[in-house]
Amino acid sequence: MDGDAFFVAVEVAKNPSLRGLPVVTGQERGVVSALSYEAKALGITRTMSIYSVKKNFPQVIILSGDYKSYVAYSKKMFDIVRRYADDVEEYSIDECFA
Repeated sequence: MDGDAFFVAVEVAKNPSLRGLPVVTGQERGVVSALSYEAKALGITRTMSIYSVKKNFPQVIILSGDYKSYVAYSKKMFDIVRRYADDVEEYSIDECFA
């Protein structure tokens, strides 16, 4: 299982007003780590520099990310998977095999 656009999904869960908007997560001098479908539709890709997003897509909401929240939501997601599967192998913060 793979959490789809997981970091952005967590940000939307925390702030529902972001739903339907072009949103990316990434650090100021880094690259896009996650993006909403709306941001993807604009032509933004993972690993695009945040600088490039700011310069070329001023309408995009850029969030630096909240790793503590991502860890908490990841735990909730895996707890749900464990309700239905006996053997769950966590592969990353948003992926597992069951």
